Amino acid sequence: MKPTKKYLKPKITSKRISSKLNSNHKAEYSAIEDLLISDVYANTIYIPLIFSDQNMKHNISHVENVLDTLASIDAFRFSYRNKNDSQTIGVMAQDVQKTYPELVKKVSGTPYLGVNYAGLTAVLLEAVKELQTQNKELMKRLTILEK
Repeated sequence: MKPTKKYLKPKITSKRISSKLNSNHKAEYSAIEDLLISDVYANTIYIPLIFSDQNMKHNISHVENVLDTLASIDAFRFSYRNKNDSQTIGVMAQDVQKTYPELVKKVSGTPYLGVNYAGLTAVLLEAVKELQTQNKELMKRLTILEK
């Protein structure tokens, strides 16, 4: 008989931390709101609520031509050396740093790099749009050739 794994319900706690806008509408953050999820294997995941309101941004420009740059970033299955043997999927910060240095930061108090996966998701969104545009153009060409 195969042993069954017993899963406990994750503990979910939320802490709300304030932010405010000064008179120049520049954000002054004391911190961000985090949702802390601790699972039964003592893995901890922080899912931050990231301020994204356009009224808080300046020097805005589109991210373009991402398909070629994303080709240099590979996805891997791996296990962390200091954790249990469970596998995860992700990218190498050093690969991302070569193309999108603004998405990579040194993790506080460690010699290691971390990736802003939320920012990387925005790049992936643009890649999907670029692929969609290419697909539409190819479909038009195919329609003409089939006539």
